[in-house]
Amino acid sequence: MIDAANAIQLIFAFTAMFGIILVWPSTRFRPLSLALLMEASLMLCNFAEESGLSQQLWGETLITPIFGLGFGPALFLFTRGLVFSNKGLAFDQAIHFLPMLLVFSLAAMPQLIIALGTISLVVYLSLCWKLMRDYEQASRDRRSDAQNLTLTWLKLVLILYITAIAVDAIRQNLQTELPISILEPWYIATLLVYLGLCCFLIYKGVHQPELFDGLEQYQKEALEALDPPLDETANSLFEQINKQLLEQKLYRTPRLSLSDLSEHTGLTEKDISWAINQGGGQSFADYINRLRIDEICEEIRYNDNRSLLDLALAAGFNSKSSFNTVFKRMTGKTPSQFQKEALN
Repeated sequence: MIDAANAIQLIFAFTAMFGIILVWPSTRFRPLSLALLMEASLMLCNFAEESGLSQQLWGETLITPIFGLGFGPALFLFTRGLVFSNKGLAFDQAIHFLPMLLVFSLAAMPQLIIALGTISLVVYLSLCWKLMRDYEQASRDRRSDAQNLTLTWLKLVLILYITAIAVDAIRQNLQTELPISILEPWYIATLLVYLGLCCFLIYKGVHQPELFDGLEQYQKEALEALDPPLDETANSLFEQINKQLLEQKLYRTPRLSLSDLSEHTGLTEKDISWAINQGGGQSFADYINRLRIDEICEEIRYNDNRSLLDLALAAGFNSKSSFNTVFKRMTGKTPSQFQKEALN
């Protein structure tokens, strides 16, 4: 007889398999298919072991702990696929899952496998976090709209996933201490959390967020020697760039990128980035957005009759939410608070 947990496992498995079909057309989200396949396989194996079907198929051996060695690599490859525009699925990525095959010989020691899986997960999640940090730094250094390209949603998913794993580990360790009336709802709640995270990732794969495409070039330039121009210092070159930006109001260009500025100034992207970082002491996104905020603040002080949104759009912001976020971060006040104080 199928209980509530078994029903959720089957729903989870078929949701994940349907999700694979939905996200597969997207190259950048295609690695998510591996994570979804892992989840679907795990849920089916859980169902088989808990319903007794596994005894007819593969005997008394528990194989579900082995999946713990696969979730870390799957999440890492998914993250790498998002932050790099040219990374999809490749055959050589299968090496990340080799430990799953190697521990089959240790299937009789599930606690050891669980421990190895935990270590693997910690290592791969650390790599995921580094990739996201590099991605966000690169977007800030090359795009003025970097705040629209963040992977905050993915960070939240990873945090919730880690939390769910930790809570479920506590449940497993207390199985001999707590009554089934507590353990069963606890297990069902954990399954629902995992199912919710899975559905959210599928949603993101279908309704793709805007992503930054320049991490490969950013890393390539970081490996090269950043030789300063022969006749200019960082400060003087920055002043030259700043003067041209202010005179031509180039910062008003929505979604202004480092490559756009390179076309306008005739300087290389590398030299512009070097000048802004070293001479200006800030990232490209912070620099451009500071110019926009300064203009808006001046317009507010001169009692411009336009709405705050109109001022923001005229200054180069492409959405109300990004304008509000940047304004609060740079001034410590919301736009409406600043306007109210400036006009009093």
